[in-house]
Amino acid sequence: MIVAMQETASEEQIQQVVEHLIRMGFSVHRTTGERQILIRAISKCWLV
Repeated sequence: MIVAMQETASEEQIQQVVEHLIRMGFSVHRTTGERQILIRAISKCWLV
């Protein structure tokens, strides 16, 4: 899953999203660009 945070999102809001995704069992990778922050959530388990 990819979450694109709005340019105006505060660091606190971004951290809340990251923490929520981690609580849901995702591994989280953050990429900070010039105008947007992307949060990639990778599932730790695969459903077959």
